[in-house]
Amino acid sequence: MEQFKLKNSIPILVWLAIYPALLYYAIMYILSTLCAFFARNILNVELTESVKAVVLLISSVATIPFMFSVYANDRNAGLGIGGYLREHKPSVSKQKIKTALFAAVIVIVMGFALNNLIGMTPLIRWSEGYRNANANLYSGSLAVILMRSAFFVPILEELTFRGIVQFRMSVRLHRIWAILIAALLFAVMHMNVVQSTYAFFLGIVLGIICDHVGHIYPAVIGHMAVNAVTVLRVQFQWLPSLSDGSVSAWLISLGILCFGIAMLLLFVKIPTDSNQNQIHSEQTH
Repeated sequence: MEQFKLKNSIPILVWLAIYPALLYYAIMYILSTLCAFFARNILNVELTESVKAVVLLISSVATIPFMFSVYANDRNAGLGIGGYLREHKPSVSKQKIKTALFAAVIVIVMGFALNNLIGMTPLIRWSEGYRNANANLYSGSLAVILMRSAFFVPILEELTFRGIVQFRMSVRLHRIWAILIAALLFAVMHMNVVQSTYAFFLGIVLGIICDHVGHIYPAVIGHMAVNAVTVLRVQFQWLPSLSDGSVSAWLISLGILCFGIAMLLLFVKIPTDSNQNQIHSEQTH
């Protein structure tokens, strides 16, 4: 099956890229507002930081079906993830499990290194938005934080930015542009320079993984894994010496980053089930 590119004007491309992010924001805002109203006025619960964390968790969970419907419509229409993947029933195989685990290790390593390196720059001191966002992110119990940050939010964000934005762009632009546009929107969504910088580079890694596999499942697993490690590292203060600004911390973190890049390059050389299915489909058409 031959890959095709749809010709569109720049305004249409911009709209197709931004629309999913705007929809995500709008639904999250509406649902979180409704949940907060219900808690405050119906349940008579004070909106403490812990309650707000639960509100955000519920809003994240409730937003997933809306974004999944857009993702599924694109897939059924043959946009991006469509094509050969919708000709084969979803299945679990040893190859897919290995692919997901390898992707998770890559994303953990890259995320760990990026967190260290960004944390040793002046960006954190300059960004009040980051400090406020971090305070909100780590409010509530550890269970609530993990459920939201390490499970439901990765599903939601990967559906939106890799599953919809990147794959919409991939049938209209070169794959590199598709990866960069999705990563850029993913970064902008975080609304502060620290998290946006981290999200942009991590978004490129997740985008490359999705582009190679042809599906979002390894990126979802990788995103879950790196968020879980990050939350646990912050909560339990793991390895603070690797982000203390010393020369050794910089060298070790750069070494870890290079190791992650090497693993990513190896990953894209390994055939996946989806690659093999695509080759088989192309040979039979």
